Amino acid sequence: MKLEQIIRDDVIVFNILGRVEYEDVDEFQHAVKNLIQETPENGSSRKVVINLEQTEFMNSVGLGCIINLANDIRAVGGDLKLARPNRELARLFDVVNLVKNFEIYNSIEAAVDSF
Repeated sequence: MKLEQIIRDDVIVFNILGRVEYEDVDEFQHAVKNLIQETPENGSSRKVVINLEQTEFMNSVGLGCIINLANDIRAVGGDLKLARPNRELARLFDVVNLVKNFEIYNSIEAAVDSF
């Protein structure tokens, strides 16, 4: 997994490239949790979009990580939204009923604009 971070307006967009598996979760959680622990006065944001356009695979540990991060961000007044999941990930989110817990957008721009 490769993780890229981009700031769009006051929203942090994480691009997840490749496969999200057990050994990748710590890096991802650490990156996002560092952002929500900072204060907005220091330039951080609690508005997060995860771009899944180039995510090839995500196992149950990766799904659990996204759920936990969303809960952490929402607990401090922010939100986490998903953008551009491929067909397999979209189906997975539907099968495990995550579509009820997340706003999922077809574009990064739409996800960013939704805040």
